[in-house]
Amino acid sequence: QWHGMARDLLVGEPAFAEAWDALEPLIEHEASFSLRASVLADEPVTGLDKVQIVLFAVQVGLAAVLRAHGARPDAVLGHSMGEVAAAVVAGGLDLETAVRVIVSRSRLLFEMEQLGGGAMGLVGLSAAELAELATRWPSVTSAVHAAPAQTTVAGDREEVGELVAHAESLGRLARLLDVRGAGHTAAVDPRSEERRVGKECRSRWSPY
Repeated sequence: QWHGMARDLLVGEPAFAEAWDALEPLIEHEASFSLRASVLADEPVTGLDKVQIVLFAVQVGLAAVLRAHGARPDAVLGHSMGEVAAAVVAGGLDLETAVRVIVSRSRLLFEMEQLGGGAMGLVGLSAAELAELATRWPSVTSAVHAAPAQTTVAGDREEVGELVAHAESLGRLARLLDVRGAGHTAAVDPRSEERRVGKECRSRWSPY
């Protein structure tokens, strides 16, 4: 994401603007901030409690643009927070329910991020290569297998930093992500009760 993302779509794509017209009051009710005002502000959107909600809205808006231009997908896949937007596109969640899900999810991750201590990084290493390095950085786990030789890792901040530096020394893709938590790992387990409630909501509404 980048500062000002979606501004041109709001002006140049009526389908995108219409999708945001529907999302705006729902997000303001559940999250107490204005979607449009956040994107049009001079300062960038920050904090997982807002960033992920705005990205969800962008995804839903982009899907509306694709439909307006005649795209009719046979299948929809979503990863992580993208699962919520994918469920909307697939017809598994209505907008009101989806907004409640993404707002709750974002708040939980924001709270986890505030606890600190964790980090995430993107490295040009395969799953097999990371398995060989597991004993050197035991807290670090694979959070996302993005490609055969590209993995998002997460764990203790110091260990993630060392692994990213190691990947860089090999001439591979290597960078720390701008997050202060270890998403997609056991670090989210303290929120087990909230996760259970979320799963119940997902099982009720999602076709997957």
